[in-house]
Amino acid sequence: MFVTIYQILAILGLISIISGSYLSLKNKTRKKFTYLLFIVGGMLLLTYSISVKDVIFITLQGAFIITSIIEYYLTHKK
Repeated sequence: MFVTIYQILAILGLISIISGSYLSLKNKTRKKFTYLLFIVGGMLLLTYSISVKDVIFITLQGAFIITSIIEYYLTHKK
């Protein structure tokens, strides 16, 4: 089984998003850090989706990243 660098990036992206989801459920005080994990994970998955040329996945990851950036901004705006 041959694993490409893009597949490794996708795995790291999933781990990042899952970690962010876990932190948001576990401790509400860490929300500022949670959105950074979402942004990083989304960018890693976006890199993978570009490599496989999946237009739907690229669009969804782009929307996810933009939403995470907005939430990060709103959290830090206070």
